[in-house]
Amino acid sequence: MFDSHWYKGPTGVVWRWDGVIRIQAFDQYGANGALISRAFDAFNSALADTPVRLELVPVDGAVGLSIIERERWSEFAEDLDPDPNIWGWAWTYGDEEYTLYGDYILVNSKRRESERYNTLIHELFHIVAGANHASQRYDSIINQSDHSWYEFDDLGAIDRQLLRFLYLYLEPGDTLEDVKTLYDAYWRDAA
Repeated sequence: MFDSHWYKGPTGVVWRWDGVIRIQAFDQYGANGALISRAFDAFNSALADTPVRLELVPVDGAVGLSIIERERWSEFAEDLDPDPNIWGWAWTYGDEEYTLYGDYILVNSKRRESERYNTLIHELFHIVAGANHASQRYDSIINQSDHSWYEFDDLGAIDRQLLRFLYLYLEPGDTLEDVKTLYDAYWRDAA
């Protein structure tokens, strides 16, 4: 919701998509096809009745998705954390109007299928919600405190509510004060 990538810090302004998120998944028909389809179904269910949905495309996606060996990640970005224990990575691009227009997701293919799925929905949440990690909510896919996010097998109720709130009530560029006002008025309606 707020552009708050851990390496940059929060900007205090809402960043979000403005329509269909076209994702080009490399290996969408291979061994990870069912896993990708399941993750898309979870997000599209959460985004029902909003102007945003995920669409899997064969070419020219705004988002690239690769489930590959961790050792190959440097092919996509030179400055990624070299820690071999990282399961996934996502980064976003936005314009001067605070609208997201491009992303990339990497998931470590050497993890077990359940771990790849959990990592995929975790990283997808980062790009769809524009949200950073959070330690305050144990029931969220983006929680990274003592209770680990990789124990989740789907989006949490709070994650679904946040996605609906973001895409039904907020606009790109909304400030923290705007969000507080809209939260008080509409948060329960987003459930």
